[in-house]
Amino acid sequence: MNDFNIALGRTYTYARSTVNVNFKVKGTEDVSGTTCNTVVTPSNTAASATATAKTAPSGTLGEMSWVVPDTNGGGDYSDLSATYTSNGIAKTDGASTFTFTVALAIPYTPKATDSPKVSIKFDVADTLEATTGGGLCILYLNPPVQTVTIIK
Repeated sequence: MNDFNIALGRTYTYARSTVNVNFKVKGTEDVSGTTCNTVVTPSNTAASATATAKTAPSGTLGEMSWVVPDTNGGGDYSDLSATYTSNGIAKTDGASTFTFTVALAIPYTPKATDSPKVSIKFDVADTLEATTGGGLCILYLNPPVQTVTIIK
């Protein structure tokens, strides 16, 4: 993690992290009895950030590349502006990173005696989603739950 500066006496109510748009994901979803696995080489990759990964049902489970889609949608996505805003996500179309902003559970006001350690965790347990269409599984990710802890 990079070092950062904080101002003494200023109260912080949000934390913002900068995250790469490229992810690896591995998992299985059941869509009305159809097994949808992430696969190493999907029939349609999400590399363009405008298309969802598509796989044949019951493909061999493997780690799959996925890219956070552009805000303006395109390909398989609609305009994601409202979804991103409501989840604290900001992304410039075509960018290699995005920002993820979350409210702190407890506001933090640093003191000269503090040596804060910031822990940012992402819960991705329920983020993989799938639908089916055209005989294929269509896989995408929902935003994770982000928690930030500041230890003085």
